[in-house]
Amino acid sequence: MTSPAERLPADCTAAIAPRLLAQGRIHAVTRRLPVGGTACSELEGRSRRLGMPSAKRLYRTVFDDAGPSGLFSAELVRLWEKACRMAGGRTPYLLYLHRGQHHDPRLPLLPELLDLLGHRGPVHALRVESRPALSDALAFARAMASRTDAMLLLHDPTRRLAAVNTPDGPLRYLILARGNAPAKAQPSLQTVEV
Repeated sequence: MTSPAERLPADCTAAIAPRLLAQGRIHAVTRRLPVGGTACSELEGRSRRLGMPSAKRLYRTVFDDAGPSGLFSAELVRLWEKACRMAGGRTPYLLYLHRGQHHDPRLPLLPELLDLLGHRGPVHALRVESRPALSDALAFARAMASRTDAMLLLHDPTRRLAAVNTPDGPLRYLILARGNAPAKAQPSLQTVEV
């Protein structure tokens, strides 16, 4: 029995393995602030529907170097500029993997991120809460990287609304390009953690 890759024409299999142009982490400084005031009362009903603790015991995460919304680190702008340079001036595809709920449903994360980056190109956002979901998202990333000239994959484990006041891991990124990468040069997408 042959594997699916063995059944593909030779010119198609080369595109399945994306080239890794860069990878890394962004260690942004965040603070957890209690949800209070109007936001607390608005969240109370949603908290009950989602099976979350009372909004009175929830924290929202704010990035110290962020703009007025506090939702994203300013380091992402520099990362986006780096991805654009590595893409040879073309607009990279953006795949944003995020986690958890947001304290203000009227201000979704993706539009805020796109506005911060000034991104006007192709984009997908996937919510990743578990290892199986991460595995599926990384399979999607491989497929998309094989169909685009360059891609920035952002894995953002920040819980913007949390029941505990503990820090989240760093944002991880991969900058990928379509191409025939030798086996040892292929990106280790499994280094991205939930």
